[in-house]
Amino acid sequence: MKFTDYYNLNERLGSEFRNLIVVDVQPLYEENITKKFSIEDFGTFLTTIKKNILYFYNGPETIDSKDSPEAITEWLIENNPDLENFEWDKVTWLDKGYSYYRGWMDYGITDNGMKQALRYMAINRKHDSRDIPVDVWKNVLPATDYEHLKDIIEIEPIWEPDISISELKDNWNGSLLAGGAMNECLKEIQLLLNAFNINYKLVDSYIYY
Repeated sequence: MKFTDYYNLNERLGSEFRNLIVVDVQPLYEENITKKFSIEDFGTFLTTIKKNILYFYNGPETIDSKDSPEAITEWLIENNPDLENFEWDKVTWLDKGYSYYRGWMDYGITDNGMKQALRYMAINRKHDSRDIPVDVWKNVLPATDYEHLKDIIEIEPIWEPDISISELKDNWNGSLLAGGAMNECLKEIQLLLNAFNINYKLVDSYIYY
């Protein structure tokens, strides 16, 4: 369903949009973003969200980026002045740190293998994959995934985001999901949500490549 159709359906039913999770809609990626949608339109979309927004971004703490929450807010308002009166206090900002799982994704791990890894880390309260011995990973991961990863497990980590699984389940289950890039950072957040059966709906009109 296109965003406009989804919006009209909700209007007809008299219901509100659910929460929204945004991934990397920020000045650093403006060139790629605007190949798919305008920042002004995205700002209008934000104003339709009646509840809360979890906003992942790549910030100055982790990569060569000046995109702080303040800078992203200013950029959004510059592109859509209607956001001057937006309730920014309902936005939770989370510096994503560029990558949680890309190291393993780029080495060919399957979605199922990633889910098993994330669940194992969560159950055992391990934030960093390097805290789990290689011989344990051999028993956790599907055999084909382990073969892809065995030579890099000790040097190419994955880690959990700075938000608990229980918080994601309690506050962000049933959210809309927008941003990008589709097969990179957005995919990481999808893997995280899928691993713990946290429901979401992709907003196709606001996903970039």
